[in-house]
Amino acid sequence: MLHALLIVLPLGLIMAIGWIVKRIGLVTDTGVAEMNGMLYWVSMPAILFRSTIKVDPAHFSNFPFMCGVYGVFVVLPFISWVLARLRGLPRDRLAVSVLVSIRGNNVFMGLPAVTIALGEPGLVSYGIYLALSLVVYQMISIAMGQLALSGELSIKSLLDTVRKLAGNPMLGACVLGVTGAFLGMGELPGWLDQTLGILGNVGSGVALMALGGSLQIEHILSSVRRVWNDILIRLFLSPLMTWGALTFMDVDPMLTKTAVLVAAMPAAVNNFVLAQGMGMDGSYAGEVIITTTVFSIFSLTLWISLLGV
Repeated sequence: MLHALLIVLPLGLIMAIGWIVKRIGLVTDTGVAEMNGMLYWVSMPAILFRSTIKVDPAHFSNFPFMCGVYGVFVVLPFISWVLARLRGLPRDRLAVSVLVSIRGNNVFMGLPAVTIALGEPGLVSYGIYLALSLVVYQMISIAMGQLALSGELSIKSLLDTVRKLAGNPMLGACVLGVTGAFLGMGELPGWLDQTLGILGNVGSGVALMALGGSLQIEHILSSVRRVWNDILIRLFLSPLMTWGALTFMDVDPMLTKTAVLVAAMPAAVNNFVLAQGMGMDGSYAGEVIITTTVFSIFSLTLWISLLGV
């Protein structure tokens, strides 16, 4: 457990530094927003492209992995829906719970966590995970959130989802990377590979600092009472179901460990933007993001220990 804590500790410390520099005024709200913009449009697309273009196309016939991961993507929102209904949450909050059930912080926090915990083999597996799951994960989470909010899926909502995904630079980077992998372009020129690698290394640290700077933890205890079901789903049930499904499907151990760690990530920051844009309870989404991010430092220690990393 101590070894696992030491792996997670750098994540917590870098986020804490981001929180401190924001609170003492070295970085303003505008600065945090600008950092997030740089990450969203430059750093993260660079590392995602670099990771996915190196994926062996043979992995796209890894049906056991896809069945296991996609199965969790489909089942988990319904479990979250039932639990939120049992709590009597209003529909705009219930929809948030459904939306965030599979929308973890896979990039801004997942990438640094996998890199620190599993090293280069984990980064390779991370590229495979994203290449095989990112589009499906985006579509299912947004569609299920819309279904929970309105009680029905419309052609308009589906077309709007596709339009939003088409403008996502990180998704675009993955699509370009997968296309390059199928075209046999995985061996990038040295200068380009190093450039993308530097952007990715910078992005991991900046992402954690920006995440820490955006946290407002003053009312964390009162938030826990309101969002405990989302903490349970996001930080514990999601990785547990992923681990069980991939173990049952006899998936490669490194790919399984990577997928479990990614599944254990806290709610993605962009859930707040999505929730507001879709007419859900944005303030509730913010509370889920804050509480799951803070508690993930402890839950990730548990999962890394259990995985034997």
